[in-house]
Amino acid sequence: MKISNLISGRINRRSYFIGSLFCWIIILLPGILFLTKNFDFLLSIAIFISILWISAIIFVISLIVRRFHDIGMSGWEILILPLSIILQYQQKSEGVLYWLPLLISLLSIILLLYLIFCSGIKRENKYGPMPDKKLNIRTILGLI
Repeated sequence: MKISNLISGRINRRSYFIGSLFCWIIILLPGILFLTKNFDFLLSIAIFISILWISAIIFVISLIVRRFHDIGMSGWEILILPLSIILQYQQKSEGVLYWLPLLISLLSIILLLYLIFCSGIKRENKYGPMPDKKLNIRTILGLI
């Protein structure tokens, strides 16, 4: 598998949703296990969980980039999303700047919902041909 396959090409809404759902389950599963207060089990698989989290986050980023490509946007526009996280830790003032991180977080959520519900460009664009309408696991995983 080439790394460039993870961020090149396009995926449709269904592939993006299924891939994102799978990744979020992987990301949230250790948190759910943590709520069961089974700390010994979590400590025993901490390295595995860390590797799994990093892999899932890279995969989510690749899904978002390829979905951006499907709607005709550059993959670099994904940098909008972490901006909200960075700004939340810089909240020290009051007034308009106090609400800016919340506003950017809200816009990030709206953008992610837009990626789920917006249909892609119905023709070939500069990022590749129109993706198949059927669900293809190999395309979701970036193997094609």
